[in-house]
Amino acid sequence: MIQIRRDLTSAALVPKLHRLFELSAAKIRSLEDSWQPSQGSPVCTADGRYASRGWTEWTQGFQFGSAILQFDATGDREFLEAGRERTVSVMAPHVTHTGVHDHGFNNVSTYGNLLRLMNEGRIPENTWERNFYELALKCSGAVQAARWSRTAEGGGYLYSFNGPHSLFVDTIRSARALVLSHQLGHVLMAENDRRISLFDQSEAIATFEKAARATCNFYIDNTPPEGIPYWDTGAPGLAKLGDWRAEPVDPIHGPEPVDSSAAAIGAQGLLRLGRRLCDERFWQAGLTVCNTLFDEPYLSTKPEHQGLILHSVYHRPNGWDAKPGESSMWGDYHARELALYLLRMAEGGPYLKFWL
Repeated sequence: MIQIRRDLTSAALVPKLHRLFELSAAKIRSLEDSWQPSQGSPVCTADGRYASRGWTEWTQGFQFGSAILQFDATGDREFLEAGRERTVSVMAPHVTHTGVHDHGFNNVSTYGNLLRLMNEGRIPENTWERNFYELALKCSGAVQAARWSRTAEGGGYLYSFNGPHSLFVDTIRSARALVLSHQLGHVLMAENDRRISLFDQSEAIATFEKAARATCNFYIDNTPPEGIPYWDTGAPGLAKLGDWRAEPVDPIHGPEPVDSSAAAIGAQGLLRLGRRLCDERFWQAGLTVCNTLFDEPYLSTKPEHQGLILHSVYHRPNGWDAKPGESSMWGDYHARELALYLLRMAEGGPYLKFWL
């Protein structure tokens, strides 16, 4: 169980946040200098160098979205121009990709971040550029909505891959695309011009809040004291540890890998829900995770390593995680998004949101 630090504040973590973005700049430049689109999307590091996995191109938006977040945090226009140019030149196929659920990952992280920066006045207003970002987001959400699969009980879900039987939990994070497309006034048009709403807010809000509470409570109760979870609470090696929820983790020599990418995503959930509900327990738990994640041994400080956050896990059962100390595009992106969120909260900036 997480040992929640009640003494932590967002302001106290600002030095760690600035250090993270200082390291992040070199990581982004290194990947940009070594990566070519013909190689596919960078997914995970191997011996500290990013490589593609050759399954789907679901991490490309994290790569270019990271550059946009870097500009957001530092004001360095080098990263804005890189993220904007790559979004225009590479991301178009992702907007209409009917074979994956990953629209929020790819398109909200790129087109969505750029639209947000324009809405905040961080980049100049340009009508045609705005229309370009909005059209991409409208189309992306509608394509994602076409994956809706009904259940026998009358509900449904967005299936992930390979047909309506497939459901990955990360689809809930990728469903950001649906929300934005709906907010932009878009609908999915079906046979006979039938208009399909992309988001039924009246039914969804209470369900999402109930699910968020349950998820955050489970995370706190089933994560070791420092706030970094194991890759699975049912991992077989945990039986060797006895009360593993109360024992500090060893990310190098432990019986099961930890997953820093889950910590980056989970911490933002804890912070956002804690703020929404004015719940100090959730908020302080999120700060506790950040305090651990944004420091060694999880923060990658070696210049030769292209990853930002170490000890990420992709697919343990498939053997895709050979050793500890590696990074993932989604872990690095969400760590940057988490750090930017916290930096804005600490310094009184506008609330970081993906919605309009």
